[in-house]
Amino acid sequence: MSRIPPQAGVCFALAAALVTVPSLADEPAAASEPSVPVLFGMPGQLVVSSDLLVRFAYTTASAPEGSTTKPDAHVALVLAPAADYFLVPNISVGGAVQLAYESQGDASATGLGVAPRVGYALSLGDKLTFWPKVGVGYLQVTTKTPAPVTTGGGVDALGGSSKITDKKVQAQLFAPVLFHPAPHFFLGGGPFVSMDVYSKAGRMNGYKETTFGLMSVVGGYF
Repeated sequence: MSRIPPQAGVCFALAAALVTVPSLADEPAAASEPSVPVLFGMPGQLVVSSDLLVRFAYTTASAPEGSTTKPDAHVALVLAPAADYFLVPNISVGGAVQLAYESQGDASATGLGVAPRVGYALSLGDKLTFWPKVGVGYLQVTTKTPAPVTTGGGVDALGGSSKITDKKVQAQLFAPVLFHPAPHFFLGGGPFVSMDVYSKAGRMNGYKETTFGLMSVVGGYF
């Protein structure tokens, strides 16, 4: 019987090591596989956002008697914290609390309202979502304007101010495109339309406004 040389044992050991090294190297690769991203619009998601951070609007108004005022462009600051919940895939229900301040010339207005709404989220890719929402809002607006006074000599002048409180019911549409730069976070913007379907100033019919423009939104979901 021939004797196996000692070098053969060393060769067998090296061969076994070469066979086992690739199998060990495969384990970290399997563990480092990227996780599946959470898609926007899945059932059970709660979305917290703030709409109407900046609003550039073009407004026309019609008086109760049917006459139309001259179209006017203005900038309004509106903050609307909102919450929406996806009951089923892509369909959301929620609402917003609207806090508004607007000034034009010597007149100013402040508003407070609520607006329930429904929406539909349509994916446009990994980073973009189209999320139009329609709702009905109730808004109470207090407008402050300079009041004319008569001096002792019978000359009219401006002094003091008058306040009028309007109660409005509005049909609202907001159709933003959302950009998702990071998981569970988004920002975006899009067109909006707001139309008064009911307006009351005290016991009298108030002005009904139709407003359209661009709005921005930022928020997150979990």
